[in-house]
Amino acid sequence: MANTRKPYQVLAWTASSVLVIGSLLAAFNIHPLYIYVFLLANALWTIVSLLWREPSLFLLNFGVLTIYIVGLIFG
Repeated sequence: MANTRKPYQVLAWTASSVLVIGSLLAAFNIHPLYIYVFLLANALWTIVSLLWREPSLFLLNFGVLTIYIVGLIFG
């Protein structure tokens, strides 16, 4: 079977790691730092989804990114 590994794996793993760190910060209620870490994680995943041409992944992460930004502006 041919190698079907997606490109940009380092970026995807970085985004996942940042997301886990944000989850840990949220679990220990380290506010507002966890919000900014989640912003970074979802921004990275939005970039990965564009590079991978994955519309569902893009919609999910861009939507969450937008929600966080609107919450910071109006919250």
